[in-house]
Amino acid sequence: MNRLQDLLESGLSRQQEKEVIQFLETTSSVQLNSALQSISIRKLFDEVVNHWTGGKNRDQLLQLLTVDRISEIDVVNRCRIIRALQYGWTYHTKELAIRNVFLATTDLALVELKRRLDTTSDYRNLFNLIYHDIDDRGLREEILAHFLENKQQGLPAKIISDIDDTVYVNWKDEKFAKKTIYPGMLAFYRALDRNDGDWRGDITFITARPKDRTGISENITLRSLRKLGFEKPIVLAGRWRQLLHSKAIMERKWKNFVQYQKLYPDRTFIFIGDSGQLDVEFASRIQQTGLLQLGLIHRIVPSRERTWEENYLSKGLFFFNTYVGAAKIAMDHGLLTKQEAWLVMERAKAEIEKTTSMEPEKRLMELQADCHFLQSN
Repeated sequence: MNRLQDLLESGLSRQQEKEVIQFLETTSSVQLNSALQSISIRKLFDEVVNHWTGGKNRDQLLQLLTVDRISEIDVVNRCRIIRALQYGWTYHTKELAIRNVFLATTDLALVELKRRLDTTSDYRNLFNLIYHDIDDRGLREEILAHFLENKQQGLPAKIISDIDDTVYVNWKDEKFAKKTIYPGMLAFYRALDRNDGDWRGDITFITARPKDRTGISENITLRSLRKLGFEKPIVLAGRWRQLLHSKAIMERKWKNFVQYQKLYPDRTFIFIGDSGQLDVEFASRIQQTGLLQLGLIHRIVPSRERTWEENYLSKGLFFFNTYVGAAKIAMDHGLLTKQEAWLVMERAKAEIEKTTSMEPEKRLMELQADCHFLQSN
């Protein structure tokens, strides 16, 4: 394995490319996984290339890792193989190799592979892989059909969330000063996405913020969310041409959701948005599919008319003033424990003291009312 690392660091001759392939072809399963874990697979694919004369070494390597020995390769390395293939131009041979890895992965291993691909450090998530990097529609449909065939039971709901005026003040809300993080927000999201004290990685932000081909805008949004405290955020972006039209924004968000749901046909969804844009309409559409486990709408200021809200209450959506109120609703639906809901309350009480508002007494009264409501049950 040290020999493999040394070879990659110094650059490979044609003969050394064949030496690398032979090693990966003949080594034991344990050593194969250990070797792949110890190197940059992206660099491996860069160094082992096809030659006009003397052999199609990269094709041979892809055949070896994604077909011949894929059954021996663990989920961690399968993810790393796909991630390496996702960089740069995903030409047809790469797309075939990605398809091969997915189709060789089933049941709970596929659940884990998708989770790892989605919780990445940049914009190259599962959504962008399937719908942007893979251009061959036939291969894409094969992969999506495989996801459907491998539906699992009892998986937790995916959390779909807006950002502006839901995570922090950034659009129409006048409750707090611009850029204020809502008190208790992060504790609430963390509790929903819990997994033995760690982030599970099931929070996806669907935003109107535009996507670009380089992923720069998505990476900026990801960095912003990480600074707020989200450790494994996923972002599905909008389009520049739709940015100024509310209906177009909503339709783009809906198209993103429909495509995203095909990646996770075994999941229901929790939606968190605000009353300022078209989030309620978006949540209502999910409700109509039968996939909405809970729809939470944050009331912003200026507020809507009561009759408007009642219309959506009758459709199964729930409105909240503070994240303590949201925690109470989630607790009543079995999504949070009492201890988790109370932790949200304690964080919100501590954090509201650091906020700036035009009506601080009113904001405090809203929080106190929700705290009382939570404590009385």
